[in-house]
Amino acid sequence: MYPRTLPDLERRELRETGLVQWIRKNPVLNPRKYLHAWRQTPVLEQILKAGLPRLTEELVEYPEKLLWQESSGGLAKRLGIDNAKLKRLRELDGGIHFLCWLQEEKKRKLCLSDELICWFIQNDILPKDLEFVKDRMSYVQIRNYLTRQQEGLNDSIRQVLTTWKDYLSMARRVKMNVHDEIVYRASRLFQRHQELVEYIAENRLSVTAMELAEAYPYINDILPRLPEKYEFSDETYTILAPEKIGDILEEGQALHHCIDKKKEYFERINNQESYILFLRKAEQPDQPYYTLEVEPGGVIRQKRTEYDRQKKDIDEASAFLRKWQAVVQERLTKGDRDLAKKSRETRIESYTSMRRKKVRINGGLFAGQYLADVLEADLMEIPDVDEDAA
Repeated sequence: MYPRTLPDLERRELRETGLVQWIRKNPVLNPRKYLHAWRQTPVLEQILKAGLPRLTEELVEYPEKLLWQESSGGLAKRLGIDNAKLKRLRELDGGIHFLCWLQEEKKRKLCLSDELICWFIQNDILPKDLEFVKDRMSYVQIRNYLTRQQEGLNDSIRQVLTTWKDYLSMARRVKMNVHDEIVYRASRLFQRHQELVEYIAENRLSVTAMELAEAYPYINDILPRLPEKYEFSDETYTILAPEKIGDILEEGQALHHCIDKKKEYFERINNQESYILFLRKAEQPDQPYYTLEVEPGGVIRQKRTEYDRQKKDIDEASAFLRKWQAVVQERLTKGDRDLAKKSRETRIESYTSMRRKKVRINGGLFAGQYLADVLEADLMEIPDVDEDAA
């Protein structure tokens, strides 16, 4: 492109791009970058011609950051604001962030001062950054709170905001009422934040148990019904059922395996697809030994001890596990058998999908092996059941 060709290009190929006008304002630039941004955001031409140089410049660099409407109409409508706000944007030569605040103002029918908007922009804060609290506080209150909490600290306003958001997230985890003003507007934010960090560290299992109980609401009703049907002992071994979610988490911690780290086990309990039971030695019933995942009908899907391993001693317990399966069969109701049938079908479908996708184990004792093969090898079907598991 040369200066002498611009008038002709402006009338023809570049007539609806605004590029020639941009070149006249910026003699040294990359036309290709401008055209790329214009192709991605055609409203760029209107923005340029409306006398918004900062917004134009920012959009040439970051066209993906603009929220706009592809509908017909004036520029204000396409930008999600009104003519009065467009005038403010032009007078202050606002960029993308100022526009975001004007869009928020229009969307929520607010009246924010230019000074307040500029304060948030100077501190790198956009409306989306305040989603966690803006339903409880006005933007003026938010600014005042952040300013007070920053007093005497070397932290930036943005860092104070991050601490505040993290504090309320932790407060929600421990079931504090985050809509109570004394909680969400804690007078000593950093102190309250540190107290929650320490509390969660000291009570990690109980906090996790509360979160799981909320995510899987049927578990706490299911677990108390398991002992009557699935607990069993002889002179050497005993099978115990967890009374609460915390028991399962403690088992995972004690044996250092994945039962306390993978939510799918709790989802399966919640759906009554499988349950978690504890295999213990009769003389040490309180000492974690093996963790079992069993289907409602007594099929044992997995049996794992420390670090997701199986040792030779599980072979010694096999006779007891077979005895346990026979006892369980006598205790099953029709509802249990229906659940067992559905669980078996789900397992077969899952193994088939794993094989089709060639899912392998990434690390640990079985690294590199196909997951379906490892799970199937661990499977202990009910005696006298001849059907294949997968």
